[in-house]
Amino acid sequence: MIVCSCNAISDTSVKASIHSEKCPRTPGAVYRCLGCKPCCGRCFATVRAIIEEATSRTGEMAAVGTAQTSVARLDEHRHAHDAGHVHEDCDGGCEACAAAAA
Repeated sequence: MIVCSCNAISDTSVKASIHSEKCPRTPGAVYRCLGCKPCCGRCFATVRAIIEEATSRTGEMAAVGTAQTSVARLDEHRHAHDAGHVHEDCDGGCEACAAAAA
């Protein structure tokens, strides 16, 4: 779908720029990333909505990944420092068991 008829920018182009190395987070930055300038400005609200949608999804995925990593570290920490930890019962995945095996 064409988002900006002045510059012939599609929603796909806007999304690609948001996920690019430059990661623009404002409509103006998206235009600069795409090598053009806004003309009439009627597309700003749509570009802003695309940015918000894309960044909220990215943020949700990052939050899930961070939470999973934190839980895994906490579980490993508990496992390694548990007073009743028996290395023979462990699958060998914790640092304490890996250190004991070395």
